[in-house]
Amino acid sequence: MSQPTFSIVIPTRNRAETLAKCLETCQMQAYEHFEVIVSDNSDTDEARGLVAAINDPRYHYYKTDHVLAMSHNFEFGVSHATGDYIIVIGDDDGLTPYALEELAATAQQYNHPTVIAWEHIFYNWPSMPNPQAKNSMTIPVSTEDIWVDGHDLIQQVIDHKVSYCLMPMLYHRAIHKSVVADLKERTGRVFDSRSPDVYTGYAIAHLVGEYLYKGLPCSVSGISGNSNGAAHVLHTPNKDLIGNHCTENADDGMIPHPKVPDVHCLTTAVAESFEYFRDNFFVEDDCSYTVNAKAWFTWALTTPIIQDEAHTTNYVEKVRQALPFWKNKELTEWVETQLLPNFSAIRASFPRPSGNAHLTRNKLCFNAYTECGVSDVAEAAEASTQVLMEILSNQEPHAKPVGANA
Repeated sequence: MSQPTFSIVIPTRNRAETLAKCLETCQMQAYEHFEVIVSDNSDTDEARGLVAAINDPRYHYYKTDHVLAMSHNFEFGVSHATGDYIIVIGDDDGLTPYALEELAATAQQYNHPTVIAWEHIFYNWPSMPNPQAKNSMTIPVSTEDIWVDGHDLIQQVIDHKVSYCLMPMLYHRAIHKSVVADLKERTGRVFDSRSPDVYTGYAIAHLVGEYLYKGLPCSVSGISGNSNGAAHVLHTPNKDLIGNHCTENADDGMIPHPKVPDVHCLTTAVAESFEYFRDNFFVEDDCSYTVNAKAWFTWALTTPIIQDEAHTTNYVEKVRQALPFWKNKELTEWVETQLLPNFSAIRASFPRPSGNAHLTRNKLCFNAYTECGVSDVAEAAEASTQVLMEILSNQEPHAKPVGANA
C-alpha cells in the first residue's frame, strides 16, 4: 500500500457497539489514501473481530498489553500512525462521507497547512441518559475558511470567552505529522494531561501560531451514554464510568495538576490541561498567557452539575488543597474571606464559561430520530450530509464539499 495521506486513529475501550458504526463512516470514504488505526484498550476482543471483518489492508488493529489511562491509549494509537496527517476520533464519533476527499482538496488548495480544523456536527446517541438530550443533532452551516491566531485563541479559552472545542486539538482535526513529532520531541509525549484533546489544543495552537479553520464540518462528534466527557457534565452522571476513568488515570500515573481543584467538570479540565501545557512550555512564571485564578477557583465551585451540600463541601476541600500551590497570599485571602462564604453571589461577577463550540452562528438543531430516523453515528453522518447538500445547493459551487453529489 502507498503512503497514506491520512491516518484515522480510533482509541476504544469496551464500546464495540459504537465502534462498529464509527468504522462504518470510515468505509463510506471515496478517497482511498488513508489508513485506520484502532487502538484497543478493552477487556474483550470484540474490536479485533470488527476490524478483521472489514477485510481491508488499510485497517489496522493494535491491542494494549494492559489497561491504559485514556491519554496513554491515545498515545499508543498515534504511535502507529504513518500518514501525512493524523486525525483522532472517538469510538462513538464518525467522519462525514465526503470528509477525506474534502480535506485532501483543502490541503492542496492551501499548500498543505500544518493544521486543518473544522466545525463539528454534534450528535447525541439514543443511549444518552438525559431524555432531553438524546437523539439531538446540531449541524453548523458554513462554508467559510478562515485563518485563526492560535495564541490569541489560547487566551480566549483560558478566559472562557470561547469553547476549547475551537482549538487545534489532535482530535477531530487533521494535524500534520511534523507537528506531532515536534510536540513529542519537546515534551517526550504527545498527550500530557488527563484530557488529551484539551491539552493538545493548547500545545498545537502555541506551536503553529496560525491555523486553518474550515466552516464545512468534516466529522460528527458523537456523545453516547458511555462517553467519558458526557459522564462529567450530565445532570445524571455515570458515576461508575467516572470512577473507572479516575482509577485508570491514577494507576497509569495521570494525576490531577496540584494547582487546579480536582473537581469533575469541563472548566477544571480546561484549567488543568492549561497548567500542564504551561509547565511543559514555559519556565516557572515566564508565560505569555494570563490566568485569572480567581475566576478559575470560582468556576470550580459553581460549574459542576451536582450542587448539593455534600458535594459542595467536597468542592471547597479541593479548592483549599490547590491554594498553597499558587503561592499567592492575596489569592488565598480572597478565597477564604470572600469566595468561600459567598461563592453563589460572587459567581455573577465572572462571565459564564462559553459553551459555544462553533464559530458560525448559523446552526440547525433538531431531533435526529424523529426528523430523519437516525439511530447511530453512521446514520447521523449520512443524514447531516444530505441536509447540508440541500442547503448548499443554493450557494456557489465552490462552497460544496469536493466530490459531493448535490
